[in-house]
Amino acid sequence: VYRNLRIKVVEALAFEGIDAIDPFLRFKKAGFSTTHFTHDGHWSPLGHAIAGEDAVKWLMAVSP
Repeated sequence: VYRNLRIKVVEALAFEGIDAIDPFLRFKKAGFSTTHFTHDGHWSPLGHAIAGEDAVKWLMAVSP
């Protein structure tokens, strides 16, 4: 369910010309239990670090 929702949201944003940063593949590689708190699914410090790195890469790519 969440996979399809994530994909549809990214597609809908792209259709509107809005870039989206999707750290899913890096989260998957690092493992759910290391990137999320198991009791509620929010990102752990590592999850935030991964997402932050992806955001920096995106900003560097789009900044003049």
